[in-house]
Amino acid sequence: MDARQFASDPFDPSWEKPTYRSQHIIDVTPGRLRPARYDPKDRSERAKLLYSITSDFARLCNANLSVSSIDKFLADWRDGSGRIQPNILAWLDDTDVVTKAIWHSKELLLYLLQSGFKPNSDSISEAVCLDFEIPENMDIFQLLIDSVLDNRQLVEWCLSKGADPNASSLSSKSIMQRAAFYAPLDTIKLLVEKGASLTNDVDLIAYASYGHTTGPGRKEVISYFLQNGLSIDTYLTEKDDHIFQLVGRQNALHLAIMGGKKDMVEFLVENGADRSLKVATRYTDGEELSPAEFARLYKEESIAQLLD
Repeated sequence: MDARQFASDPFDPSWEKPTYRSQHIIDVTPGRLRPARYDPKDRSERAKLLYSITSDFARLCNANLSVSSIDKFLADWRDGSGRIQPNILAWLDDTDVVTKAIWHSKELLLYLLQSGFKPNSDSISEAVCLDFEIPENMDIFQLLIDSVLDNRQLVEWCLSKGADPNASSLSSKSIMQRAAFYAPLDTIKLLVEKGASLTNDVDLIAYASYGHTTGPGRKEVISYFLQNGLSIDTYLTEKDDHIFQLVGRQNALHLAIMGGKKDMVEFLVENGADRSLKVATRYTDGEELSPAEFARLYKEESIAQLLD
């Protein structure tokens, strides 16, 4: 099986969101005690393949949870640099193998973390209960960044373990970029109090606007960034090639348009966003468009009229 058929970035339209765990949740509603599974006919061919790979992985973990057995399994899905294919990794991660490893052995846990597996809130909470020690040469935030930023208690625990609030994640984004995307404002303020920089990454408002497409609370975060001197018109940086290739040259206003978030567009314009700055993405075939033209490309006429 050719792993190149799977997407390498969650922003890619062909990315298959992991559903393994949700397909194995037990529905305890009276009269409906059965696994809450999706109909296989509703899955794409890629999703069916990913589900099959993940099922094999889950059976292996149940039968032989060891570094050697898992390493042998993962070898088929690593690229030339040793990285596990990202969409496959996301599905394998959905088996909650990290939580099992916390109770099994530190060696296995560290192997999984170094391979790119990410703890979820349950597994991190168990690590907190066990007061699990992370080796000094492994920055805990680098390992847990995508899992803890929505939980202030766990962020405080990471900081108490010496985590660097200016560290980068394994995906090269900084903690503040990830926080701008989805962390509550009080957590962002905590990170800043503990030394996180608001100037290392000039595109935090763009990330916050992007986060508004999937969750609440981004307007107050943007207001906080503006109060601290960040520019509302700064474009996403190019340091993450995958995102830049998919999203292109966009700033906060363009990302709000792309997400169809009229309320965010209004908020940004009210706070001084420049309605003349051009946007170019893979969806414009590289052509530079005005914000109003970009809105019409996405058939968002009411947004376009705000920007004319």
